[in-house]
Amino acid sequence: MVSLLVAQVNLAFQTAVFVLVVAGFLFIRKHKNKAHAQIMLATVVLNIVSFMAVMSPNFRNLSSAVTGASSTLTMVHASVGALALLLSVWVIGIWLMSPFMVVSVRMRCYSALNKKLMLAVVSFWFASLFLGFLLYAMLYS
Repeated sequence: MVSLLVAQVNLAFQTAVFVLVVAGFLFIRKHKNKAHAQIMLATVVLNIVSFMAVMSPNFRNLSSAVTGASSTLTMVHASVGALALLLSVWVIGIWLMSPFMVVSVRMRCYSALNKKLMLAVVSFWFASLFLGFLLYAMLYS
């Protein structure tokens, strides 16, 4: 289990990253696609950095530190967070590769399929953040 300070910093960092996700959503509502895509790329990169620095190393050690309800919550949080991370990498990858795949309508960044995936990513990301808050409360309070 990570120290209280590392947990607090990571929780604040993940909250800030989610605020960037919301900002990206506001940009797309104003039809500022390039700004939206750049913010989303930054959030995915920041989330990957946070995952590699804190969450992944901690996950191996956490199984011995938690039991019962917190163990179940940890597994659900990790599963939802991993799904959010993988889907976000997929959507960003489609955006980055879109100039090479313009022949495929299903693969365009703003196709109906990717809009559904983007909604799923935000939903999973929010769920993971909420579960992270619950896990933090269970382990550190």
